[in-house]
Amino acid sequence: MHTVIEARSLLLEAVSPLQSTEVLTLGDGLGRVLAHPELATFSVPSADNSAMDGYAFSAEDHAKAGGELPISARIHAGDAPASLVRGSAARIFTGATVPAGANVVAMQERCVECNDMLRIAGEVKAGQNIRYTGEDFQVGDTLLEAGHRLKPQDVGLLASAGIDQVEVVRRARVAVLSTGNELVTAGEQRRAGRIYDSNGPMLCALLTQLGCTVLPASPVADSPTMIRSLLDAAAAQADFVISTGGVSVGESDYVRHAVEDLGHLDLWRIAVKPGKPVAFGVIRDTPFIGLPGNPVAAFVTFCLLAAPAIRRLQGRCDPVPVAVRLPAAFNRPAAPLEEYLRVCVKDGKLHPHMQQGSGILTSVVRTDGLAQVHTDHGVRFGDLIDFLSFETLSH
Repeated sequence: MHTVIEARSLLLEAVSPLQSTEVLTLGDGLGRVLAHPELATFSVPSADNSAMDGYAFSAEDHAKAGGELPISARIHAGDAPASLVRGSAARIFTGATVPAGANVVAMQERCVECNDMLRIAGEVKAGQNIRYTGEDFQVGDTLLEAGHRLKPQDVGLLASAGIDQVEVVRRARVAVLSTGNELVTAGEQRRAGRIYDSNGPMLCALLTQLGCTVLPASPVADSPTMIRSLLDAAAAQADFVISTGGVSVGESDYVRHAVEDLGHLDLWRIAVKPGKPVAFGVIRDTPFIGLPGNPVAAFVTFCLLAAPAIRRLQGRCDPVPVAVRLPAAFNRPAAPLEEYLRVCVKDGKLHPHMQQGSGILTSVVRTDGLAQVHTDHGVRFGDLIDFLSFETLSH
């Protein structure tokens, strides 16, 4: 069996980024992936400007005048000021261009203005309270790299650079299939022995959060013919196919055989808990990943394996989530399989949920992320271990 890192590497190597792009207005680009780098065509600030309301003057003139200067101008944000009259000060407001000849802005709270004369209390140093040209970014700078997924602050940055349109990778189309005779769609009547399908809606929500166009299907019974037909149809419509259930070794686990019939499997079974029965392959020319049927195992393996493959498909520059190291507030012996425990972060420490079963969805809802326990050693109280937040894993 492959480790999570090995399996993820194989997945990322097998998935090629989408090449189709579209141009959107900047506001519509939120959550989308940049197809090209965005470069600055001018510097910001484009001129030295005042960081606050106050008075602009030359520190040298101030020293020569003994701390008192006549006021010769008033400068508002948006003005294009003339050079400062030598030996004088200018009333200036936040964001206004600092006039040539001034090299300091004194905040108004330290200043006294009387009869058009200015007196400044305290020390005056050149450069105080001035935002310099290009302090944020300079012409030619790369503002955002290709493969960057746009966040609200990115939208603000690009707007400040005068960029009103972005070219982004088109949305990935992902088909989702839940299998099992026992499954019923939420809202329908549930007979004895049946359970409501949670995997399908959960995976659709995860994919939507990742910025995909989701092609969901109703739960599918364990029928070899039906499963084969639906997988074939899904592969024809989608850029990626995800199924849950049917990839283990049971008599009714038909998904694995259908994929082998329609294409090939490159990977089967991962040395991870929860989530050992995971399959990866190709249906026709479309990448496929089969996740376990137990809902927590499906959630965890989606986050660890499927989500990085989707990010790679989107052309993202950050397909693999980055873990942080936090101290464990528990002991755990070494185990044959690499474990990902659902944990809460309290007082800077990782506390495991009391129920770690692969069918306990509340353990995902009421925790903050996953703590990794390696197979080669256990965990002792206070050990620094890898933690992956659900926020990091699912975006």
